Amino acid sequence: MNKAPFGGLILGDFMTVKMITQSTTGSAVATACTVHGVDITNGASAGTVVINDGSGGSALISINSVAGVTIPKFVPIEGGGIDFSIGAYVTLTNAAAATLIYEQ
Repeated sequence: MNKAPFGGLILGDFMTVKMITQSTTGSAVATACTVHGVDITNGASAGTVVINDGSGGSALISINSVAGVTIPKFVPIEGGGIDFSIGAYVTLTNAAAATLIYEQ
């Protein structure tokens, strides 16, 4: 896939983007993928969303969430996303859910 200098896609490139919402700690995507963004549903208390490369793998994404269930937080990942060679394993701490925008 060709990438523009600013990290965007060049017209003519195509990818199949998928979304999955994880409301408990566990495997969100069980195969290799590229995560392009994370939408967090906050909990009543501040917390974190950590996404590892597979269960027990390296933490490749760590996002702090704020207290307040009505405060949305979307985090786009520029530069073509972050590659997970094993899969995306989500750990939620005081966050109600995380929706991953990804491609395989």
